[in-house]
Amino acid sequence: MAGASVPSTALENKAKFLPMMYSKEHIDQMLAVKTAFDPLLSLNPGNILPLAEETMKIVVAVKQVPEISEVQVDPETGSLKREGCLRSSTFCEYALDHAVKLKSYLPDVHITTVSMGPPQAKSVLIRTLELGADEGILVSDRKFAGADTWATALTLTAAIRKLVPNFSLIFVGKQAIDGDTAQVGPEMAEILHLPQICYGVDCEILKNGKKIHVKKETNSGYQIIQARLPALVSFGKGEMIRRAPSFSDIVSARQNRLRPFLLPT
Repeated sequence: MAGASVPSTALENKAKFLPMMYSKEHIDQMLAVKTAFDPLLSLNPGNILPLAEETMKIVVAVKQVPEISEVQVDPETGSLKREGCLRSSTFCEYALDHAVKLKSYLPDVHITTVSMGPPQAKSVLIRTLELGADEGILVSDRKFAGADTWATALTLTAAIRKLVPNFSLIFVGKQAIDGDTAQVGPEMAEILHLPQICYGVDCEILKNGKKIHVKKETNSGYQIIQARLPALVSFGKGEMIRRAPSFSDIVSARQNRLRPFLLPT
């Protein structure tokens, strides 16, 4: 399956339609982010090679958010202050739980967590290793400051194409607990031309290993939906009982399984 080719003018084209929704300063910030993700996109031709190896590779996107008790808003910009105590967004951890569940009964699964954020977001990725991920990737650059959901989705997908090109699944939380936009996951699926299932609460891989079976929450109950791999699924809480990491998990998570990914200079 060929990955989507993202034009380098994506943010400029988007900016033409934003004057009534964003201030000029905010649009300028988004256009500045373009200079950050353009090099990422040029690093890889964008060919997605699903199931090219026997190992099933699951990527879980994780967002760092302020601790609820520490939330502060910048009075000048109206944006959340993200300095200080950071934690992984709750729904992102649910998505990781579902990836670990698949790993518990499938023969060969490798879980990679990826986050875009400042250097201190390393602590969030260490947390994902404690919860069962095999490695974590931090995509970090000062140019990412001010990125909206579209720029974030572009950057994450470019990093995934470069670092985990033959993924089988991308799992995300249904929304972040700070912005509550629920946009980044679906935008990532559109950029990569992947089938997507949102608001999942349970999943399993069918016996042929080529489709995922998802229980999806709706306003009136649940639906059971299948999608061919590779695919993207967003998750809510569901009925899963969460596993607390053991002491050995906590120690193992600090054995240098993080990969910082900085923009080329």
